[in-house]
Amino acid sequence: MLSIVRDKSEIKKYHEALGRLMRVHSTGKPKPLKAQTRGGQLLVSAYHNNQNNYWWSNSLTNRHHKFKNLIGLDPDFSGTNQILIQINYQKAFTNFREAALWASDLQGNVYLLHSGRMGGGVSGINVENIDKLYSGSRSWVSFNSEEYEYYTVCQLNSSRAYSQILSFIKQIISIKAVLKGGENSHSLIPLVDRGVLKNYSPEFWGKRKAYYCKARIESDSDHGLIVDCLKKELESRMRFKGCLRKNKYIDLGIVQKKQAKYIFEVKTSINMQAIYAAIGQLMLHSHSTKNNPDKYIVLPDQLNTSIEQDIAALGINTLRYKWKNEKAIFTNIKNHF
Repeated sequence: MLSIVRDKSEIKKYHEALGRLMRVHSTGKPKPLKAQTRGGQLLVSAYHNNQNNYWWSNSLTNRHHKFKNLIGLDPDFSGTNQILIQINYQKAFTNFREAALWASDLQGNVYLLHSGRMGGGVSGINVENIDKLYSGSRSWVSFNSEEYEYYTVCQLNSSRAYSQILSFIKQIISIKAVLKGGENSHSLIPLVDRGVLKNYSPEFWGKRKAYYCKARIESDSDHGLIVDCLKKELESRMRFKGCLRKNKYIDLGIVQKKQAKYIFEVKTSINMQAIYAAIGQLMLHSHSTKNNPDKYIVLPDQLNTSIEQDIAALGINTLRYKWKNEKAIFTNIKNHF
């Protein structure tokens, strides 16, 4: 369970650190950019990244009580640009009015979190629908004896913080394209909408009953990044091109002839609690499909061989990964695919 950062000076420090992180990975100096809002055009100072084709502005404090981070694609410095994502948080936390906030764990790690409220008034793009498709990292925060679920944008003090942010941005933009029925909607069609899985009732952001493990104090900030790396690795095999799907309940699946052939559950830890959870999730979700897909747990490379053998005895395969240059490398994937 994470604790919300409320102190004004701490939030300002993290906001400035976030700005430095994005500037380090930007192409050139900031430029004036016109951003379209519901109230009209807004002139901001924006950084851009040519490799990933996004623009970012976090210098704006439009209202005195909050910091704003605006993000869009395909920066046009001579025209008007659409804001695709806003990550806004109060300068001093008092309530949940803004969609984002900062939180910390007992080890002193700092996290940027988002509630998923980012529809911008567009029909169909709301928390409920976004949450059905979001499969990235999640965290839980405590406030006034209640627990709230958030999406994890990044762990600010992680060496992979920038990659985590990119993963979050790409997933949210893909989800919005799906919900709008845009040209990229094929890239993230959920299994439930293909009739491959039973349609579970969605969980919504908000108050939660305290059924989470109280020992959990760290956020799985790398989860979404690992899923992205696995997706790219599998897509590099031509027979899986265009076949990968994911939703809130399944980290990644391969669908062929309208049937789930493989499903994957990613864990960022090799502790037994994580392994038990992965086994249970795979068993439940494979049972809910029309056929019996091959099941894979994706775990760090330090996994004990005897545990891997026990997992195999249950009919579940194991993919191992290690980190190299901020990317997850799957060390035994060639043995399976």
